[in-house]
Amino acid sequence: MKKDVIVLGGGIIGLSVAYFLTKRNFSLLLIEKNDGVALECSFGNAGGLWPSLLDGILKELGKRSLELFDKMVKEDKLNFEYKRNGVMEVALSYEELEEMRKENHFLTTREVLDMEPNLSKDIKGALYHSKDAQGNCYLLAKELERRILDRGNEVRLKEEVISIKLKGREVKGVSTNKEDYYSDWVVNCCGVWANEINEKLGFKLPLRPAKGIMVTFESNKLLNTSVVSSKIGLVQNPNLRAGGTVEFVGYDKSIKEETVKFIVEEASKLLPKVKELKIVEKWAGLRPYVDDGLPIIGALPNFSNFLIATGHFKNGFLLSPITGKIISDMIEFGKSIEELSPKRFFKN
Repeated sequence: MKKDVIVLGGGIIGLSVAYFLTKRNFSLLLIEKNDGVALECSFGNAGGLWPSLLDGILKELGKRSLELFDKMVKEDKLNFEYKRNGVMEVALSYEELEEMRKENHFLTTREVLDMEPNLSKDIKGALYHSKDAQGNCYLLAKELERRILDRGNEVRLKEEVISIKLKGREVKGVSTNKEDYYSDWVVNCCGVWANEINEKLGFKLPLRPAKGIMVTFESNKLLNTSVVSSKIGLVQNPNLRAGGTVEFVGYDKSIKEETVKFIVEEASKLLPKVKELKIVEKWAGLRPYVDDGLPIIGALPNFSNFLIATGHFKNGFLLSPITGKIISDMIEFGKSIEELSPKRFFKN
């Protein structure tokens, strides 16, 4: 089988890359090792789309992503519970409060409670970022899969890449445990497992797994907007989801009750009614972390038609559309963003 592009990995990044490529009429095959798409971090993502909480190039990319989300909803009618309802960044201490008071979108405690009457009266104040958003990452992933298939492309599940097909320094395709596939381009979107593919070409990128725990509470609508503190984030979508922890424990996906207890305690500091709610799901996922804080998007050194898109850490959902656009621009026009390139790790 020969396609224009082979995409490795069926999480939200791989699906977004495939979606943007199909919109430009590239033929493609997406290969996923699990028995369904988006069953890792894309499944348990809490749903926050908050570029205002980021800095530098990440903030700029996040804002561009929200514009792309708006367009995807309006033009392609994608349905993933997307709404621009903002995010409230709250202060629980007077130290945090002093920093927030310097901003022109600062809210007093009274203004916070007017907007969100169920929040704790102990909140000292907040910043309200009105243009931020939220959505359901898994629903978007399934929508993207459907659009990819509707345009005549293929998604192969329960297949693992065994080797990369090479002709000199040009990648010609991949071999899986089931079949050989050929293409002009290969894009590695395998998240924290990306190095399993990269090492087949003799490269290893500085990725490491960062475990995150997400707790879902059964609840009616308690919040109008998303709410975050320095330790936790809350999203109502439609149940209440709480998360934000980071643990560097290798590939261990076990869920410790002490971590769940921490999440419940921190969530109840923001929303006291949390203590009355039933936990309906506890989930753990491994996010791809890079020490410099930036995702890795671009071509591996010496392999110009083998591209990488990983390292998004907590921002995979937020940065998925802009990542899809960046990879599509690289393939169609040769454009890249040097600051995000994997070549930054191989300068010597």
